[in-house]
Amino acid sequence: SDDDVVQPHIVILGGGFGGINSALTLPTLPWSDGSGATSIKPKITLIDKSERFVFLPLLYELCVDDASIDEVAPTFKSLLSGVGTNKLSTLSGLPDLSDTLQLLSGTSNDDDESAEGNCEVSFLQAKVDGIDANNNQVVITRPSGIETINYDALIIATGAEISCDAVPGASQFALPFYTVEQCFELKRRL
Repeated sequence: SDDDVVQPHIVILGGGFGGINSALTLPTLPWSDGSGATSIKPKITLIDKSERFVFLPLLYELCVDDASIDEVAPTFKSLLSGVGTNKLSTLSGLPDLSDTLQLLSGTSNDDDESAEGNCEVSFLQAKVDGIDANNNQVVITRPSGIETINYDALIIATGAEISCDAVPGASQFALPFYTVEQCFELKRRL
């Protein structure tokens, strides 16, 4: 029966360009169970250790006070607010993309909510401790403790890790420039 239908859960690990683009794009896609019928839209959870997405090409502007932290590193909650519904929020200084996303997804502001409902997109700030692929679970640590998150599909978009060890002297004398904290440390030193 229709009451037995379970909303599939997609978990995205990492909130860099790959992770945030996945979280923003997946709700706009048509969902089908393979039989040609439209199926229930998934629940999507983005997990990242930071509360903010860092737009790296503009990080230098934050360092020299040409942009605010919310322009260069908006919170994931603000970026994902309204995603998966027909009520996308707009961020200060960024264009309103709701019409474009609605055009791509085949919906409009005038559409009634479809029978399959909206795609729920949420954010969890947590450290990923491991993946149990046999049981479709991600193990995370939050301030409240260790948790497991069940998933039906997993996207691993954890990105690269900066290592200064490959270049002699870099660990000792170089300052990485990859996070908001590193940006503020560079600004302090200037």
